[in-house]
Amino acid sequence: MEHIEARIDLPAEPSVVWKQLIDTASMASWNPFITSMSGVLAVGERLQVRIAPAGGRALTFKPRVTIVQPDQRLEWLGTMGIPGLFDGRHSFTLIPLEQGRTRLVQAETFSGALIPFTGKLLQRTEAGFQAMNTALLTRLKVAAVKVSGTEGVDLASIHAPERAVTIDGPPVGFLQNDRNESVDGSTPQDPILDNTANIRLNTSAPRPPDRSSGAPRPHQYPDRDKDRRTPDPRNNQSISGSTNQREVNAMSRRMVAIIVGALFVVQMITAVIGNSLIQSFGDGGTATAPPTIGVLLMLCSGLAVVGIGLLMYPVLKTVNRELALWYPILRIVEFIVSTVGGIYLLTQLHVVPNQMLWVYIPTGLGGLVLCYLLYVSRLVPRRIAVTGLFGYLLLSLGVLLDLLGVVDMNAGPGQLILLPGGLFEVVLLPVWLIAKGFNSPSPRGQLKPYAVTP
Repeated sequence: MEHIEARIDLPAEPSVVWKQLIDTASMASWNPFITSMSGVLAVGERLQVRIAPAGGRALTFKPRVTIVQPDQRLEWLGTMGIPGLFDGRHSFTLIPLEQGRTRLVQAETFSGALIPFTGKLLQRTEAGFQAMNTALLTRLKVAAVKVSGTEGVDLASIHAPERAVTIDGPPVGFLQNDRNESVDGSTPQDPILDNTANIRLNTSAPRPPDRSSGAPRPHQYPDRDKDRRTPDPRNNQSISGSTNQREVNAMSRRMVAIIVGALFVVQMITAVIGNSLIQSFGDGGTATAPPTIGVLLMLCSGLAVVGIGLLMYPVLKTVNRELALWYPILRIVEFIVSTVGGIYLLTQLHVVPNQMLWVYIPTGLGGLVLCYLLYVSRLVPRRIAVTGLFGYLLLSLGVLLDLLGVVDMNAGPGQLILLPGGLFEVVLLPVWLIAKGFNSPSPRGQLKPYAVTP
C-alpha cells in the first residue's frame, strides 16, 4: 500500500474552494492534472475523470464516489480493470483556517498486486497533485484581484477567455435549496447542488442567452448554433463523446498491453524456478524439507496466468466474444490444476504423477485460442501469432507423446518441445506488448458470432 498527498493553504473560504473543485465546465481552462470530470456526484455513482500526470500519458477512468460532504470532503475509489489489481482512493479534504482561509489536502492511497511496478506512476501522480494545487492557488488569487473592493469572491462567474477547449456543459457554481433558489435568494438557471448533496456534473442544458446585452437570438447564426445543439437524447453520446471514448479505449488497451506483457514474463520466470524446485524435491534432492518455496512460486505463476486471461478477454472479445471467453476459462482451469497439485504435494509430500502435463493441457488449448484470435485480428504482427500457434500446437502434441511414453518433456531432447512456446511467452509477445501495445484490429479479422440454428 502506498499513500501520497499534497497540501496547500488557499486564500478563500471552504465553500469557494468547493465550488472550484466541482466546477467542471471551467476545469479544462486551469487544471493541469484533472482536465475533465463528468457524472453525478453522489455516493455510489460513477464519474468519468480524465487526468494528465506530469510527464506521463493522459488517462481516463471511471471511479465510484464514496464520500460527498459539501465544503468538507470529496472521495472516490478507482480500479484498474480488476479490483485488487491496482486500486486508488482519491480524496479532497477542505480544512477551514483563520482569516477565511482553507487548507486543501489532496491525497490518494494506492493498493493492489501491481503496486511494486508503479513507482514512476505514483511520482507523476504526486507531481500532478502539486501542480493542480498550485494552479488553484493562482486562480483564487487572480479572482480575488478581479473582485477587489467587493465582499467575498464569486469564482463561479470568473472563467478564462474562450479558447479551443471543449466543455460538455455550462459553468457550474450555484448552490440550490429545496425551492430551487441560490444562496443570494435568486433563482439560478443552472441548479447544481441540492441539500441532499447530489451534484450533477457537465449538464448538457444550455444557458439561455442574455437578451439585454444584445446577445444573438437562437438560430440567428444557424451554422454556429448547429454545433451547440443539444445531442439527440436517443444517442448515448455526442460526436465529441465518441471521440473521447475512443481515446479512453486506446489508453486502456495500452495499459492492458503493458501489464499483460509484464505478467507473461513473471508467470514464466516463477513457473520455471518453482517447477525446478518441485522436480528437485521429487528426485530426492531436497527430501529433508518440503518444497514450500517451489509451491509458492507456482502459485504466483498461476495468479499471473489468471490475470493475463482476465485482462485479455476485453481485448479479444472485440474479435469474437464466444471464442474469446474460452481464454480466461482455460487460464483459470490451468491455475486450479496447478494449485491442486501444489496442495497435494505439501500435504502428502509426494509429487502428483505427470503434474506438469496436466497443467500443460489447458495451457496449450488456451494458447491456441489466444494466438488464433491474435492472428485473425492482427492485434500483434502475424509472425508473432504464428510462432505462438506453432509453440502451443507443439506443446499439446508433446503432452500426448509424453503420456504415451514416447518422449520426456522434463529432461533431455524432450525439453526442446517447450522452446517455441517459451520464446513466444518470454520474448516475442511481452516485448511487443510493452514496447508497442496492441494494433488496431483488422476489419477483415473481425469474426462473426457463431450462428445458432433452431
